[in-house]
Amino acid sequence: MALAAPHRTVSYCCPLPHADVRYPPSSISLHPEQHVGTGTNVTIRCWNKDYGATFLLHKDGTSAPIQRQNSSGGGTATFTLFGVTPADSGTYRCSYRPWRYASMSSPLGDSVMLEVTPTAAPQVGLNPMGVHLSPNSVHGDPRGLPTLSCFALMLSTPQTQPTRNSKSASRKHPGPRSEPPDPPDPSDP
Repeated sequence: MALAAPHRTVSYCCPLPHADVRYPPSSISLHPEQHVGTGTNVTIRCWNKDYGATFLLHKDGTSAPIQRQNSSGGGTATFTLFGVTPADSGTYRCSYRPWRYASMSSPLGDSVMLEVTPTAAPQVGLNPMGVHLSPNSVHGDPRGLPTLSCFALMLSTPQTQPTRNSKSASRKHPGPRSEPPDPPDPSDP
């Protein structure tokens, strides 16, 4: 009677095909931190122990890096996400490929979490006293300083009434006419 070998299941996860543990994972930071509104520019900075490298920015749930960048000397890369939307919310990590061994990658490093909250559009209304801006139209900037979204309104003003000498009035204030103003009258002082 033959004995069957016990069935073994071995599972492991290696997110990068050629990750090499000899290269320590990179560090990561996020600015502004974690919670931001729609339209904000977000900076993610990655660094290692001064290896010349190409840095890769990964977002959990995507199979390929979303950005790559050569380190700017000193083993650092800065990634900017411009005008973020709620679709940019998620967990981000960095890895790097040393320039000397481009086929090797570091393991994924620590993560940062970005949460983008939708920003309501400012409400602008006209009242007898002028323009009213709702509280939703006041925003803060990344440095914590208040800013105000401004809107220009074009209001029509009444046209100037012609004076007794209509030729001189049309020369001075042509108004919305599409034809050129009358030539000057030599007898007009």
